[in-house]
Amino acid sequence: CISAVQPDPPLELAVEVKQPEDRKPYLWIKWSPPTLIDLKTGWFTLLYELRLKPEKAAEWEVSDPY
Repeated sequence: CISAVQPDPPLELAVEVKQPEDRKPYLWIKWSPPTLIDLKTGWFTLLYELRLKPEKAAEWEVSDPY
């Protein structure tokens, strides 16, 4: 049986636009897991889903879970 719960949101979210000369710009995103979940014992595995919507787009793009 697989069940999903929604924990508190991630902490220390940081987003940076990277613009290397040899490829297209991309977003660099970093975060820390919420502190109220015990990840060290292995009882929980958090997966994050990122949603991105360009300014003029009608729909969100959804990433594979991280």
